[in-house]
Amino acid sequence: MRLIRPVRPFTTTRIIVLLFVIIAAAVVGRFVWDDVIDADEIPRGVTVAGVSIGNTDRETATERLAEVQVDGDATLTFAGESRTATLADWGVTLDTEATIDAAAATRGGFPVRLLRWGAAVVRDRTVDPVWTVDRAILEAHFGTDSADPDALEI
Repeated sequence: MRLIRPVRPFTTTRIIVLLFVIIAAAVVGRFVWDDVIDADEIPRGVTVAGVSIGNTDRETATERLAEVQVDGDATLTFAGESRTATLADWGVTLDTEATIDAAAATRGGFPVRLLRWGAAVVRDRTVDPVWTVDRAILEAHFGTDSADPDALEI
């Protein structure tokens, strides 16, 4: 005579393990999606100069960064000599490609993305814009051919 083993109902432990497996699969699936489908997008929650470019592709981010205005006065100091003028007078422009590269670099690796993905739900990450300075204008203002934009203090 063969004994039939009775079927046991799901226990609390089995339900907890099943929920853990489902959550782990969802997190891993989200990161696979992030690596494969959203690989060319700027990570969500990224802002540059008050403009949100997160969760967009490079083309859309470039269009949104066109909204960033270069305005205000700046005092530039080079080799101990200071001059004040507007940023436009200094030839300061936004380097959109370098700014988008800096924003895309915030993606990070798997454990970093896990933390940033969760944090992006509650707050934005700010990336500093990358500015370029016209070397010819600097040379004209400071009267030297060695005006190195990297040596400037703003």
